[in-house]
Amino acid sequence: MRKPIPAPPFERLVVIVAIEGTQILDVTGPAEVFSQANHFVGSGSDPRPYRIECRSAGHTNILSSCGLTLHLDPFDANTESIDTLIVSGGTEEGLKTAAADDAFIGWLASQAKTVRRLASVCTGAFLLGYVGVLEGKRATTHWGSCDRLQTMFTGINVDADAIFTKDGNIYTSAGITTGIDLSLSLVEEDLGHAVASQIARNLVLYLRRPGGQSQFSAALQTQVQPSDRLQGAIDWIVTHLNEDLTVLRLAERSGMSERNFARIFLQETGETPAKFVNRLRLDQIRLLLTDTEWPLERIASRCGFCSADVMRRSFLDTFGINPSEYRSRFKA
Repeated sequence: MRKPIPAPPFERLVVIVAIEGTQILDVTGPAEVFSQANHFVGSGSDPRPYRIECRSAGHTNILSSCGLTLHLDPFDANTESIDTLIVSGGTEEGLKTAAADDAFIGWLASQAKTVRRLASVCTGAFLLGYVGVLEGKRATTHWGSCDRLQTMFTGINVDADAIFTKDGNIYTSAGITTGIDLSLSLVEEDLGHAVASQIARNLVLYLRRPGGQSQFSAALQTQVQPSDRLQGAIDWIVTHLNEDLTVLRLAERSGMSERNFARIFLQETGETPAKFVNRLRLDQIRLLLTDTEWPLERIASRCGFCSADVMRRSFLDTFGINPSEYRSRFKA
């Protein structure tokens, strides 16, 4: 039987604010983590460590991106002191509506001065940007929106590869599921490593996800829609990662000059042929690490690297974790 862990002497109010069009995991992921903490900590007459409330940034009902409607109290329904305030992401239109709502932005700015912790999930970072709390701070958001966040709020130090960030009492997380990673970290701050580990095990999660956003965005970014003049070359790259994939070789296969091929490739894919090839090779390495027992030398050879050492350095530079550690964590 599970032995209860002593609860803190008071109950902390955690409020998660949902934005119109939110990815539902932005809201339910963090809520479940704090709920799990209540399950593992305290018993009997002891107070639960958290009271969790989900609220709407505007109207009572919030339509999520998957079509489920969340029936929530409005953001200002309770004036009780909030310990941890988490702002979800939303659609571009939902974020614009929330940012244009003077009552909501005023409430958020006021709460930012009094809460112990203020956090965002995914594109919720834009709303923290609107109230000015990210100025001069390190922050992140979904990898697909990092450039826009940096352009809109030049005073923010945007970390495009972070799973989540902490700068003072301000926290931001990357896309969608990383709100769970962030919430586990917040629980660990409050209740310790043992409790956070129990929650992670129960939810079948890593307490600390290895690597950064780049390891999850790489495969998505390679899903380009090339024109017919490049399709043959890209098909060749995908099926011949262990071969000579220099610009010269690819240009010859496409019937173009080297210079023209490089120009068109960059124009249609947004990156150079060398970067494109390297990213596909690294993506294939990740699959082979988790799906096979092959030694690193064999994987390096199959994916076009001259040695396991060269592959290891490239893998570490990109994902922030070496191949052996990646294999042991993800294969397990």
